[in-house]
Amino acid sequence: PAATPTIKSSPAPKPPSTTPAYLVTWCQLKIGETSSAVLAAMGPTRGHKASNYHIPGQTTDEWDVGIDILLASFSKGVAVSLNAYAGQVGPQRATNLGCQASRP
Repeated sequence: PAATPTIKSSPAPKPPSTTPAYLVTWCQLKIGETSSAVLAAMGPTRGHKASNYHIPGQTTDEWDVGIDILLASFSKGVAVSLNAYAGQVGPQRATNLGCQASRP
């Protein structure tokens, strides 16, 4: 009888990550990082959707990308909070992150 050809199976390719690079970078930021380190990681600030929510006595940098509003607040040049919102600042935090939307 004729030999049946063997079919080698290879692992399925991994699908590309659906998380945008800026969100991956955002999730890698930590409380206690310096303002210059955060800016180096995230790039120049852009946007002002949350300018009414900046906390007096703190410096806040903002990145508005798509529907995401990313806010890093600093006291004396050190990150004290990292918050991500979906569409607008309010109780609804961003849900498309790979990390907590609010890191005090």
